[in-house]
Amino acid sequence: MFEEVVPFLIFFAYLQENYNIMAEEISPGDRLMVGFLRILVFLLIVILIAIPVCLILDLIGVLDALGLS
Repeated sequence: MFEEVVPFLIFFAYLQENYNIMAEEISPGDRLMVGFLRILVFLLIVILIAIPVCLILDLIGVLDALGLS
């Protein structure tokens, strides 16, 4: 059983080492761009979830009761 786990651990250590090296090579501009894109993706997901929720609330009549129609 131990013989099956050793190659995986070696591969995982190799990936972790390469990931750390790659993380150090990222420029500040790339970090800023990645952060900005994460915010945009989050906002897009919020908007895409909000549209059907608002449609359902409108069909139920909740928006009319709140005076938002």
